[in-house]
Amino acid sequence: MSRLTSGPQEIEYLKNTQQRLRDVASQNQWRVKIITHNGVEIEGHFCETSDGSRVDGSGNFSYHGSVTIINRNGNAHTIDRLDINSIESP
Repeated sequence: MSRLTSGPQEIEYLKNTQQRLRDVASQNQWRVKIITHNGVEIEGHFCETSDGSRVDGSGNFSYHGSVTIINRNGNAHTIDRLDINSIESP
C-alpha cells in the first residue's frame, strides 16, 4: 500500500497528481513519463490509479494513492503518488 498523507498539502498533492496523470496520458495515447523525487524515470502506458483512505482512532482521515505504469517491456511499475516529482509527455 502507498504511504498515508500527513496533512492537507499532501491530500492536495494526491488530487493534483491524479489530474495531471489524466491530462498528460489523454494527450499522448495513454503514455506518460514519471520522474520520482529520487530521480527515477519510468515511461510507459498509464494503466490505473488506486486511491483509498483510513480513519485513525480520533476520527481523522488519511489518504493514499498510487499509479501503475506498464513499460515497453511489459513490466508493471506501481508508484506511490506522493513519490512523484513530475509527470511529463514521453
